[in-house]
Amino acid sequence: MAYDPADLKLPSWLLRFLDLLIAIRIPFGWGWKLGFTRAGIIFFSALVGLWAAALYSGNNLLYLSGAMITAMSLAALLQTRHILKQFPDPAPLLPQLQQGDVTVVRRDGKLCFPAAAIVEIQWFYDEGSFSLLGRCEAGRLRLQGRIKMQRRGLYRCKALTLSSAAPLGLFLLALQRIDSGEVVVMPEPLSWQADGRSANSATGALRFGGDEWHDLRLYTPGDALSQVHWRKASGDVRDWRVKRFTLDATEAREALLRVDLRLPAHADEAAFERLLARVWFWVLEQGGEGTLILGQRSFELAEAMQTGSLQRAIARASAEATPAAGVDGVLLAVSDDH
Repeated sequence: MAYDPADLKLPSWLLRFLDLLIAIRIPFGWGWKLGFTRAGIIFFSALVGLWAAALYSGNNLLYLSGAMITAMSLAALLQTRHILKQFPDPAPLLPQLQQGDVTVVRRDGKLCFPAAAIVEIQWFYDEGSFSLLGRCEAGRLRLQGRIKMQRRGLYRCKALTLSSAAPLGLFLLALQRIDSGEVVVMPEPLSWQADGRSANSATGALRFGGDEWHDLRLYTPGDALSQVHWRKASGDVRDWRVKRFTLDATEAREALLRVDLRLPAHADEAAFERLLARVWFWVLEQGGEGTLILGQRSFELAEAMQTGSLQRAIARASAEATPAAGVDGVLLAVSDDH
């Protein structure tokens, strides 16, 4: 960890001056910028003083010391440049995000080069940005951070800024590059059990619930908390179980869902978002079995979920002018009374 000059009990005005200096970024072209940390500013000032003393006195020992320190600094900069230039695209390691939720990122990946460094990652997309931390050690990369996306959608990366002060903690080298990665933000699942009926169903209502207990199934985000089997629940939400009754097991196995993406004239955008939230809940509840017809496109859940095409289609779905394809299955649409 780099030494902090604040530990020297320097005057506040001098610390503010150091903060102004470390805010400076020297551009070198091709997306590269160079800056200093607090310790780096003091180090650089001492190095300049050492070279000035060497040139003034002609002392060979000062020349040797200055040359060694300068060579070490250049080697550190070259190593940092190599780390940032060879840093892999973090997009494949990003998890699937959910609208309105804080996603804690802890993902591991591989490096094609040995390095020990901490890289700050600033990701700029269509409507904002978020930051992650990449820890490189022993040929492994670990992404850490928190991401919160406010809107459903499929966002493309506009720019990716990588910066690191490794290995000496004196110089801050930054590289801005253009990546083509995607950020998939899914709607928050909305349970069809909210009012005991399948809202917006045009072919008839599916009831959920019943008096006769059938079995337990995995918890799906959006399930009513009153249905969770709390005696079998643990601290990890992935281990939660939901009570499923006989009526659920028989009627909820409809393997075909048709989604009408038309938006009535008097309906608002929130109604369309609720429609997609119910669609995503149905997909999660199916467990990879069944068929989804989203407007005019048909998806087999097992294959489409694995390739990610279904997630991208739901994330970027918009209102259409044509009804849903097909005639069978359950039809889900935005009703005129929304």
